[in-house]
Amino acid sequence: MDRKATAAGMTRVEEVDRLVGDSGFLRYHAEYVKRRQFNAFDVLRYAEYEIRHSNVMAWLLDPNETHGIGRAFLEWFLGQAKLPGRLPRKIVRGEGGQTVRVERELYYVDVVIFLESDHARHIVAIENKPAWASPEHYEQVRAHLERLRPEYSGHDIHCVLLSTSREGIDGEDEIAHVSWRDVGAQIKTMHDADAFWQEEVAAFIRQYLVAVGRLIGPEESDADYLRKLLDDHHSLLKYMLGVLGDEGGEQEIRAMVPKRHADTVVRLVKDFGQEPERLRSEVRDLLASRGIETTITASKGKAVLWLSWDLQEAQGLGLGGTGGRIYWFFEFTLRSVVVVLESSPGRRDAVDRIAACMRKIPVDRCRRGRYPMKAGAFNHFHFYRHELVGDETLSGTSTAAVTVAVRQAVDEFLDAEDSDYTRINDYFRCLAFQPAPVAEETK
Repeated sequence: MDRKATAAGMTRVEEVDRLVGDSGFLRYHAEYVKRRQFNAFDVLRYAEYEIRHSNVMAWLLDPNETHGIGRAFLEWFLGQAKLPGRLPRKIVRGEGGQTVRVERELYYVDVVIFLESDHARHIVAIENKPAWASPEHYEQVRAHLERLRPEYSGHDIHCVLLSTSREGIDGEDEIAHVSWRDVGAQIKTMHDADAFWQEEVAAFIRQYLVAVGRLIGPEESDADYLRKLLDDHHSLLKYMLGVLGDEGGEQEIRAMVPKRHADTVVRLVKDFGQEPERLRSEVRDLLASRGIETTITASKGKAVLWLSWDLQEAQGLGLGGTGGRIYWFFEFTLRSVVVVLESSPGRRDAVDRIAACMRKIPVDRCRRGRYPMKAGAFNHFHFYRHELVGDETLSGTSTAAVTVAVRQAVDEFLDAEDSDYTRINDYFRCLAFQPAPVAEETK
């Protein structure tokens, strides 16, 4: 490695100054510092689970709960929803001796709010989808409405889809939409205004806001800032990666940069060395050695890479249609290696039948959080999603150590008798089982 080469004739000191002054680096530094702070959601690994966010939403919406904010969040949410049929302001404000009751998972609805007073009786049914809004989500909300109507005929029922999209889908005027981005902003506004006056509650809210930030992710316009940061400073980071591999290399890098940024720069150099392309190639070779043929894809211009292969056990399930298939894929980023089971657009009725069966008879009752059972972008359907290798492993001290850890994790996922891979493949083998006709002489 030529350590004398610099970018555009700049000295190494100038390159370092350019790096630490980059707005992308300052954002990376802020996120790195935040990641190193204690967060109970990270310890419990609850931050990514839909059910946990529904629990917090139900808690905030209930004026009688322990958050100490009374009706403040409830009234904001009802106003934000702009509910079709217009929930009267006196109902939003709780006039007329109103009582409020909040239920979870009532008739499969994530959160149900009962608003009952001398004026009227109302129900607000909330479907929580920590993903982009899709037509499938609205269909699910309509199904909730059909279940609730005969049970609560004396109530006016309003439905809300809560998703990470900024706006709902055009034409879906009968179902209100609220964005998780607005929810997060409102919770932060209330926290900054000391609405959560109890310190224990305020501390919980601060940690929860971090979890919400990860749920919604960055805006589309700056979703790939890290890839741009690595590309813009490739020369310097390549040099530092070579230094890092030498004895005492980490201390040499620390001596090159301002002390307040030393930890962050070392971490950035490690991120630079753990390229998703390299890990994808390693995993692809591993799968090939097992006879699994894979397809490589990437999101154009983005730091996300995929490696996919068909779920053979799903053949014969009637997906049909152009490109209709169920397949596994690994998703490689600088932060994680995630394994997903997904269906591409095909026969919607076949996907619905499979999803209905998996909801009624779960693949694994103890790990329901790994089975989102929801529509994703571009009409794809997600059956299963799990982070196989996380940030704590990918930030290892060497490229070799990370490679070994990733290969070991993939090996265990593919081989273990009790692994999700084995369990799901067996489940689909049973779904697709079609016994041959019994011969007349054996009847």
